[in-house]
Amino acid sequence: MSMINGVYMYTSISIIPFLSGLLPLWMILFWGQIFLLFRKIFNLPWFKEEFKKNGEFLNGWVDKTLILDLSLIVMLRIIIYNTYMLDFWIPALFYAIGVGVRFLIFKPKKSEVLIMVILPYAFLFEALMVVFGLYVYYNPVPIFLMPLWLLIWWVFLVPIVLKELFERFEYYINPLEGNSRKN
Repeated sequence: MSMINGVYMYTSISIIPFLSGLLPLWMILFWGQIFLLFRKIFNLPWFKEEFKKNGEFLNGWVDKTLILDLSLIVMLRIIIYNTYMLDFWIPALFYAIGVGVRFLIFKPKKSEVLIMVILPYAFLFEALMVVFGLYVYYNPVPIFLMPLWLLIWWVFLVPIVLKELFERFEYYINPLEGNSRKN
């Protein structure tokens, strides 16, 4: 959706005809490796928190925090599709307000704060990909070569939402693993 809306574009050529101009094959493989890396980081003892099915909805799988987070993701994407062409600080301001309100309503867990502290490496890695010409963002901040809203997106999306989804997924795959660690 971001590429279709013009927020950024890949500069490399895709070998898959129907993805030409949209998504090069290397990016599919790259994001697969990134998700595996996130999973490994989330499972380090400092960041690991056992998922407990004590949410209010869908038999404990979903809580109010996850609903707010997923809603915020949708709202932030709609905002970026409508503001990315404006001055760089405008979409970043919307992102900062949205994420700031979320953190006021539901404070991040200790593990999430720790992940946010180490997460700038992902932002820097993405900056290197831009420097090497693999893709281009519309309206970047000159010092970052990327939009300012992207840093806020990384800080919110990965440690908060992605970690929650991974924990639920892993619990679903092996619900007894948490109990076996305690025994």
